[in-house]
Amino acid sequence: MLKNNANKLISTSLLIIAFLIFIVANIISINFFAPISFDLTENKIFTLSKGSKNILDKIEEPITLKFYFSKNLAKNTPYLLSFGKRVQDLLTQYQRQAKGKINVQILEPEPFTEIEDEAVNAGLQGIPVDNEGNELYIGLVGTNSIDSIEVLPLISPEREANLEYDISQLIYNLINIENNFVGILSSLALEGQMDLHRLQDPRSNAVPWAIYEQLHQAFEVEILDADTDSIAKKINTLLIVNPIMLTENALQAVDDFVMRGGHIILFVDPFSEIMDANTKLIYTENKTEYADFNQLLNKWGIELIPNKVVAYRENAKMVRAVVDNKEQTLRYAFWMDFDAQNFNANDVLMNGLEKITLATPGALRASSGASTNFQPLIWTSKDAMLVDLEQVEKYQKNPRQLLLDYTPSGSYTVAARLSGPIHSLFSERSVEDSNIVVISDADMLYDHFWLSVQKIYGQTMGVPIAGNANLVLSALDNLSGSNDLISIRNRSNFSRPFSKINEIELASNNKFRDLEIELVNKIEHAKEKLKGLNQEQDASTSLLDISSRQERENFKNEILGLRKQLRDVRHKLNADIQRMESWIKFLVIGLMPLLISLIGLSLWIFKTPRKCK
Repeated sequence: MLKNNANKLISTSLLIIAFLIFIVANIISINFFAPISFDLTENKIFTLSKGSKNILDKIEEPITLKFYFSKNLAKNTPYLLSFGKRVQDLLTQYQRQAKGKINVQILEPEPFTEIEDEAVNAGLQGIPVDNEGNELYIGLVGTNSIDSIEVLPLISPEREANLEYDISQLIYNLINIENNFVGILSSLALEGQMDLHRLQDPRSNAVPWAIYEQLHQAFEVEILDADTDSIAKKINTLLIVNPIMLTENALQAVDDFVMRGGHIILFVDPFSEIMDANTKLIYTENKTEYADFNQLLNKWGIELIPNKVVAYRENAKMVRAVVDNKEQTLRYAFWMDFDAQNFNANDVLMNGLEKITLATPGALRASSGASTNFQPLIWTSKDAMLVDLEQVEKYQKNPRQLLLDYTPSGSYTVAARLSGPIHSLFSERSVEDSNIVVISDADMLYDHFWLSVQKIYGQTMGVPIAGNANLVLSALDNLSGSNDLISIRNRSNFSRPFSKINEIELASNNKFRDLEIELVNKIEHAKEKLKGLNQEQDASTSLLDISSRQERENFKNEILGLRKQLRDVRHKLNADIQRMESWIKFLVIGLMPLLISLIGLSLWIFKTPRKCK
């Protein structure tokens, strides 16, 4: 009995000691090991990048970051609550890395409190959360020693991939108080202005493109007239978009800008899909009034291959199209997603980007005898082809025909950087250190090609599905001299394609394409024959003889048989892909849970004590 009591006492004591050790261990870990964490993600998305660290190293005067987060109002939305915690953890990393030069304050704006008034006065944007008028705040306000203020009015979960960039840019702006001015020369209505000649201003009803709004957040932006004869000295970077409607004055102003050392990001476009009909009409009717921008391109040492667009089947986007009176999903080779294998990883502008979407781009190449250095930034594989401009609209109506006619002709450059000496088009001047980025598509700036619009709490928010905006803003950062911001921005993550499935699909397409073309041609030939017989019947007043009726029936049966063969061929096109998808589903949904169950069952069997006989 005494022995049992002693055992119970020892057991109870051990439990108490274990509990005390647990409490002490937690206190020690919270106070001494909380800063220690391990980032096991592939792209280290929870670790400050080198660019952010470089910016923090440049802080000379202390900076205060006030993070406003209505935690209590967010409790009914778990994902928003956890997102706010991630923002707070990231700010803690900034504070730790800055070694005392950043002071992070966490503030909780409650309804009808002074902190809420402070958040509103700072310019934060509230999110309505109930019918009582309460608003949730999640934003950041930064101040420096000379009372300069930078604000992130709403930190949205949809911009989580860009969160580090947004915070680092805010800090960068606080330590670099001189504004970067960007001039815009555009034949497209980026700012929502439909009248390119500025005869009237319907901006009250116009919706700016998302890229234009992001430009406003990052830079001081000035819209330049298509007939401008000078570019202000304060502008050191120029954004030129589809310059088909610039006058000779504007052309000379651009030349002068480059000669004084200005840098340019240029979007040329052989076939603009988003130019509105009114603008096309103005351009067509007044074409002789506009300057040929190709003069400058050739002088700079770059050429846009005339009257051609690039089709790229390998990286083509999937679209819905009507084929044979049925809606189908198929590759549209004029719209393409470029990924890391298509990028020049040695250029800081492309390093870290994951996906860029282009629509009917052109092909760029160096001009003969160019003095500049032509450095490709984005290119296709050898699976690409060039299509005549006059064929584009035909293929837009029938994307499958584009795939049937597809004949790869080589690799093409769709974006490039020019550097080195350039001579003026209008004078004897020259510049030794030019820096010009050229992209052969302007449609890529349009919201549809890189942004998915969603509504959260009644607020319309754009979620990036490609890095198009990152490329533009990074180029402007780079051309303005801030490479640190580029390395942060390009860490954004977008959807990753199933490259193996894409390879199988392309292989299947190639294997059955010739047979499909043959069957389509036979069907069309049989239809023509049947149509001729029907016309003969309509022209004749007498009844068809037996042989004519039999011939018509034969053609009908032939068409039905050919259509069945064509359906079989198109079914086989997807068979390999469906088999791969089935295997993936089995591995993810079936095999892994099965293995875990077997392992658990095995452990249970081996650990279960066996009774001795």
